[in-house]
Amino acid sequence: MRMGGARLPVRAICSAAVLLLASASAVSAQLNASPYNRDCGTALQGGLTKNERWKTNGPWHVRMSYETARRIARRVGPSEFQPPGSHPHPRDVPCVVASSVAFAGANGWAARQESPDSVSVRWTGYASGPSFGRFRCVATTRRPGAIDETCSHKADRHAGAIVVQFTVRPA
Repeated sequence: MRMGGARLPVRAICSAAVLLLASASAVSAQLNASPYNRDCGTALQGGLTKNERWKTNGPWHVRMSYETARRIARRVGPSEFQPPGSHPHPRDVPCVVASSVAFAGANGWAARQESPDSVSVRWTGYASGPSFGRFRCVATTRRPGAIDETCSHKADRHAGAIVVQFTVRPA
């Protein structure tokens, strides 16, 4: 192959193509691994624990990868009034996970007035949904009238790595 009077060897062209494909693959993998890292809900959203003595309100903070959100979305059934076989959009998954973990963690706190060792959490809402697995919860800050909790899920067959932070307050 000639380029501007110079001859390019086939080996150089193949090497450039391999490098181009490798960098495109790395960018694609990076995009799939990029995390959702957001606050969900507002101070007006939340709920009481089962014993009605504690509450958790937004915002709840959640971190998870796009791939984890996609995999969870594919396992969730249709929402109310949605066609059979439909699933939620992956962008909606992190906030459902955040509120579900916050409610389970707050209920664990309410039962013992200490961080639950772990809580099992599943999809909540109109759609039928999967388990996200077990989350290990720890109190990160204890303030008068509020306890900040962080619940973490290690990647397993239920879902990838997920971290949710929330606050529990007396009702």
